[in-house]
Amino acid sequence: MNDYPEKREIGPVIFRWRFGGIGRGYIEVEWLGHIIAQAPLPLPDKQNPLHFFSQPDPQNPMRAVNGEMHYTASSKSLLVTRLEYPDGEARNELLFGGDSPDPPPPVPLPPEGEPAETGVIVERPPESDLFPYLYLAQWPGITDVELENRFVQYDTDSAPQNSLYRELVEARQQGRGAMVDQADLFLTEKAPYTGRYLRTIDALGAPMDRLPSLDEEFRRSPPVDLREFKQRTEMALEMSWSAIREYWLGEIYSGKMERCWQNLMALNVQPGFNRQLGDQLLAALTLAALVARIVASEPEPPESDADGEVLPPEPALLWPAERLAEGIRATAVLPGTVFPLPSAKESAQGGAPDTGPVPYAIGNLKLVRQRLRGYCLGEVSGIENVMRGEYKESSERRLRESRVEELESDSGLQQVDRELSGQRQDLLAEALNTLEENFQYHYESQYGPPAKQLTVIVDGTVQPVDGKPQKTLNSDATRAARLLTQRAAGSLARRLHWQRSSASIDRDERCTVRRVDASGMDNNLRAIYRWVNKVYQCWTVTLGKRFILEFLVRNPAQGYISGSFSLRGLSLREPPPLIDFDVKNFQDISVDPKSPAYYASLAAEYDVVDIQPPPELRLISSAAFQGGEPVCRQSIPVAPGYRAVSANVTVSPAPGDDSLKLCVSVGQQSYEYPGGETETAQLKLSGQTGQVPAAVLVSTPKKSLKNPAGYSVAVEIEAELGEQALEEWKLATFKAISAGCTRQRERYYETVGSWPSQVYQPSPLGAREVVRDELRRDIVRQLIRYVEKLTGESGNIALGGQRYVQFLDRALAWGEMAYAFTVKTEDDVGTAISQQYRGEDDLFSAFLQAGLARVLLPVTPDFAFRMLYFLASGQIWPGADALAPVFCPQEEGAPDYRYVNLANALKESSDAGAEEERGESWELVVPTDMTVLQEGDELPVFTGETP
Repeated sequence: MNDYPEKREIGPVIFRWRFGGIGRGYIEVEWLGHIIAQAPLPLPDKQNPLHFFSQPDPQNPMRAVNGEMHYTASSKSLLVTRLEYPDGEARNELLFGGDSPDPPPPVPLPPEGEPAETGVIVERPPESDLFPYLYLAQWPGITDVELENRFVQYDTDSAPQNSLYRELVEARQQGRGAMVDQADLFLTEKAPYTGRYLRTIDALGAPMDRLPSLDEEFRRSPPVDLREFKQRTEMALEMSWSAIREYWLGEIYSGKMERCWQNLMALNVQPGFNRQLGDQLLAALTLAALVARIVASEPEPPESDADGEVLPPEPALLWPAERLAEGIRATAVLPGTVFPLPSAKESAQGGAPDTGPVPYAIGNLKLVRQRLRGYCLGEVSGIENVMRGEYKESSERRLRESRVEELESDSGLQQVDRELSGQRQDLLAEALNTLEENFQYHYESQYGPPAKQLTVIVDGTVQPVDGKPQKTLNSDATRAARLLTQRAAGSLARRLHWQRSSASIDRDERCTVRRVDASGMDNNLRAIYRWVNKVYQCWTVTLGKRFILEFLVRNPAQGYISGSFSLRGLSLREPPPLIDFDVKNFQDISVDPKSPAYYASLAAEYDVVDIQPPPELRLISSAAFQGGEPVCRQSIPVAPGYRAVSANVTVSPAPGDDSLKLCVSVGQQSYEYPGGETETAQLKLSGQTGQVPAAVLVSTPKKSLKNPAGYSVAVEIEAELGEQALEEWKLATFKAISAGCTRQRERYYETVGSWPSQVYQPSPLGAREVVRDELRRDIVRQLIRYVEKLTGESGNIALGGQRYVQFLDRALAWGEMAYAFTVKTEDDVGTAISQQYRGEDDLFSAFLQAGLARVLLPVTPDFAFRMLYFLASGQIWPGADALAPVFCPQEEGAPDYRYVNLANALKESSDAGAEEERGESWELVVPTDMTVLQEGDELPVFTGETP
């Protein structure tokens, strides 16, 4: 075992070790720039196996690492038996030991002086970028010293009572709209803010109006020490340092600083109202705060020296050049009790808004570059053996054929009535007219459910009109009813179908012929074909630190696949199975419109039209009796599938007949009418089906035939739907809907499956451009929705959305995007697209089949502070990036320094510079599909230890 440090990366975890005997070896585990475990090698018995883990992030508990490793003394090997990290895991990874293979040696360069092969041109190929990647590290929290030197804060305790700040704090309770109204009053100089708005920085007056130009000069050429700072300040303000000190300690300076802060708050409520004034106010505030801190750090100056000249002290040790530069580039922190403004949806709904995009990390952006060094021979691709005196010819034919079929069809339904419109009459009216023309007898009809059928009831007693019948008609009630109900309107359905199909075939054929001739040779001949590999030299280049945002994109390829399917006339949406609507069997069909299993919604979903509406829950059938006979009887029909539950009996005697008494029997129930006025009684029935007998018996003494007892009895039977009939309807409806679902899904899968597996094959570079474009569209949509949620600019997004799109195009480094895909985990059968619609390479296939994409997107360095402003407020800071203010919102009464910490880390990263640093290099061998005939007939022998 060699005695030198070694390193290995497994996912995002770095293992460093040195094994050189007892007392000299060690093992370290690093995660996100921090050592999470350290132990000596060999591992002591109490630490073997060694368990290691990282402290979870409170904001993201899932970002943690844990695992264990085991050391074997006999083989002197260290094995990582388990490692779990975000987005992955590893098992049984060998770090070192007797069984670990040595890395392959680099491709040897040809010795100097060796003649080059004929026909081979050796040149230095240009360098090219292979891919970017991000090395992420958590940023440390800000210290009190850094907060004082690098940031300028507003003193909320000293704010005047009638200031804009106080009004904004009170208006925040009413919502975002009230705060915007207060800022509008301030910027338009309306009461109570008349005369407070600074239209230009000149309104501040000397010397404050000269600070922005001095700040610009300092940022362009920072002072080397405190003396130079004071000299240049005195020249710019045209004041001596003692006069500056006196002015900065006076009340005039405090009043002007307060006015600057109030104007800055108003401009941050309405960014873009006065871009130039916003930058000038920020420059004046930061530089004035630096001068105030320098003045406060100086002791009281002495009266004068012997010559009368005032000699103010210069605490140069307290203000080195680095601290002065930090103060010049300081950032204003807006008060957290006001900013960022509450989101528009939070104000309208009274609740907390949804979590939007948040800053993720400060990452070191690195780029992998490559250079083609040359080619080398790979494994054997084929061998041709030819005996002496033999001539051998072999050919290889490759045929690639693809077939694309398109099918167009149309269908229609026509109905033709057999009856002319002029002959269509109401069936019931026609029956009544026929009966009235010929006979007078007791007749009753019902026209209604079920199935809109006509039911006719005819008594057995038939009497001619006036004793002179015009026609002879059989008095049999059954025959009369049959004759009256035979007419019906029929319809003829004719289905038209039109279909056109077209097909195209693409065929590509390649043929390779090999001829090996040993006819003129005395020995056997062997031709060895070898694969050709490319040899690349790769190395990393550090481009500097970047502000990183994290996005989660669900179904990233949905838009791409949907667009491709639309070109083929197929919807991307797969017909859902019935189980998605909570329908497992026919009993789950519902008649409730609010239910997901509502029969009408399911019929519309699966294009089912041949179903019947659900039967009525209750039906009424009736009969009427008239006086004339002591006993009258009828059978009242009950619709199939229904059962009689109650009967309402109404008895009306003839006028002046007070002696009428009768008994009405319906089924097994009866009602005794005592006489007198009209009465109604309700009888409870026992669920009869089919027919219910009804009879009326007059119990008064029989009168003469010329003067019979006069009365009328109406019987209404209420029937309710039986369970069997409802289940029969559900079963029929379920069969129709299930058939429609099956028909739709079969057509969908047949259409998808009839396509070739590779409908579109972009090049590898084109495939990655497609992936980036789709992820970019989704991220822009997310951010535009986030702006709409915060600002409530739903009406103006259509007009002003392009402004946000342009800002995001410039602010985000889309070319440096890093992403990872997660396969779909839903338990569904919607995988036809994933199975049939594959890409040319693994990455594109992963994109097409992904259910979630995790994207890490760096921010352009020139937009880092403006992006912080955008993420917190949903608004674009129109001024310079270096002057953009930051937010320190109040959460549960405590300041949240998340944005301040990021701004502080960005200041440190900008100080580091952006020079490229070249890292370690390695060689990469890439196989190709090219073959070459080997020089000589010796089989290759690969040396090295067997793993």
